[in-house]
This record gives sequence, structure tokens and C-alpha cells, in this order.
Amino acid sequence: MSFLPEWAPNAHPLIVHFPIAILLLAVFFDVLSTVFRKHSWLSNCASSLYSLGALGAIVAYFSGKQAADLANIPAIAHSTLSEHADYGFYTAWFFGLFGLFRLLGLWKQWFQHIAVHIASLIIALAGAFLLFQTAEHGAELVFRHGVGVKAAEETRRSEAEQKTAEKTLQKNGIVKSEDGSWEWYPGQGANTVLAHQFKWWLGNISTLNAKTASSQSGKEVLSLHPQNMRVLFTAGKSLQGIQVDVRVNLDDFSGNFMIVHHVQDLQNFDFIKLADGEIQLGRMVNGNEKIEDRDVVTIVGWIRIRSVGQGGHFRGYVNEKLLTHGHAKDLPPGPVGLLIDGSGVILIDEMAVQSIN
Repeated sequence: MSFLPEWAPNAHPLIVHFPIAILLLAVFFDVLSTVFRKHSWLSNCASSLYSLGALGAIVAYFSGKQAADLANIPAIAHSTLSEHADYGFYTAWFFGLFGLFRLLGLWKQWFQHIAVHIASLIIALAGAFLLFQTAEHGAELVFRHGVGVKAAEETRRSEAEQKTAEKTLQKNGIVKSEDGSWEWYPGQGANTVLAHQFKWWLGNISTLNAKTASSQSGKEVLSLHPQNMRVLFTAGKSLQGIQVDVRVNLDDFSGNFMIVHHVQDLQNFDFIKLADGEIQLGRMVNGNEKIEDRDVVTIVGWIRIRSVGQGGHFRGYVNEKLLTHGHAKDLPPGPVGLLIDGSGVILIDEMAVQSIN
């Protein structure tokens, strides 16, 4: 039985307000203790509150990481989420160290010296700025983007399902947006679209023996038949921050299936790879794979693979569940596509790329 109320998607919103209030109260007592020097209990109280608030900030940071892993994040909110996570990390570290410093100073009676006391207060005010930035970005996630709000997430999911249903009725090529985003729902003539609207970096369409096929539900999908020939193809213009969604069936395929993005050349790009019951998040650097994170995954039937890369944060999802998360310096903007190395049959009925700069 969960201790969480029904309306709460996770523990983070129940935890996060306590360290904010405690740390702000600590700063308030610190200011008072600087003005009223004779009342030493004010400084002692401030030091205790800083330490308690630091502990709360650390707990809030880790509960926030768990909340981000479980939440359904809209593409437009990834930038804010990354900034919120970064500021939360800095704030937890700052007040963790500062809280230890205040306890040590309380024991050593450092704060009886006015210069040390004022210097400590100035440092605390810098920490309050980090706390404000963390809280401000967290509030933006909730009140602007509806992250963690069950009603908003259900509405987004319903709208996404409706949009997908409408789009799958269309039998045309890639649909591009002004910001560089693009969508493709393969149907009749998918092989022609693949040949003319994608850039082939390695191999060609004949290598994949691409054709239109019908799924078990009767829907027309793209059917690829690779025969142990490595191919890489991309579409759209070069993008910086991206979210890529690919709906694919790999039941009859054996080998490596990769979503690639920020493609610089054949030797340098970011990727999410599915192979041998595992999902891997990594980067190709001068032809060498560097794996940032990995997890075991069961791949049966149609699955949705999502790759997100923005602001030094990289995430990999399967069926909207976060499985991999890594950090690295962003590559220069590059296009998005697929890299296939194996044999069998691959079915694809959706590719969607969103620019999230």
C-alpha cells in the first residue's frame, strides 16, 4: 500500500517545500543574528536550520531525480527540466557543504567574530540565489508545463493519442515544421519517401529492400529487410536540442537498431541502441563507441523508443519508461536518423522528431 495520496504522482512535491522554507528561515535568523549580536541563540538557531535544510535539500534532490524518471515529460519542458535538475544538484551540494561549515563554526565558536559572521551570511545569500533558481524552474515545470499534474498528463496523453490516430490516416511523406521538427507516418509509397527524402550516409535503399507492408491490424507500415549490411540514413535539417520517437517492431530482427542524432559524420554522433536484450545510450567518437548508460529491456511486439538530447542531458525511453540517462557536452547541431546493422525484418510505422531548443 502506497503512503502517497492518490493525487500525488510521486513523493517529490510532498518533500520539496520543507527544505525551501527551512533554508529561507535560516537566512532570516542569520540576518537577525548579525543585527542583534548579543543574542547568540539566533546564530545557533540559524546554523541548526542550515544543517536541517541541507539534509532536506539532498533528500529533495534525489526524490526529484526519481520523479523525473517516472514523469511523462512534454518535449517543450525538457529544457526547463534539465535546468531544474542542474540547479537542484548545485543547491544540494552547496547547502550540504555549507551546513557542515556552520556546524563546525558553531562548535569552534567562529561566529563570535563579526567578520566571519558577515562573510558566512554573504555566502548563505549566494546559496539562497541557487535555491530561488531551483524553485523557480520547478514551479515553471508544474504551472507552465503541467509536469507531475495528473490531469495535465492525462490530457497530453489523450491529445497525443488523438494526434497519432489522425496522422496515421495520412499517406504522404515527411511533414516538416518551421522550427526543424518533422514527422513521418509511413504508408503507401514509403519506399519512395525513404529513397528521396532521406540522406543516405552509408548503404542505400536497395540494401534494405524497403517496401510497404501491412501489420497484423491491417495498417500499412514500412518494412525493412536488412541482410547484415550496415546502413545509416537521416532526414531533416541539423538540430540542437531534440526529442526523437520511433515506433518499431523488432520481433524478426537480429542485430543492432540505433536511433542516431547530432550526426556529424559516419564516425561521430549520439545514439540510443537496442541489441541483445539491452538498451544502450552513448556516443560514437572517431568511430569508437562510448557507452554512457545501459539497462536490460524486454522487446516484444510494437514498442516506442524515445531519445532525448538537450543541454548536456541525454535520455533513452522504451514505451515512455526512462531506462538510460547520461551527461556529456553537446555535439554541434546535426540531423536525426537510424543506423541498422543486422538481418531480418524491421517494421516501422512512425518517426517523429521535435526540436526543443
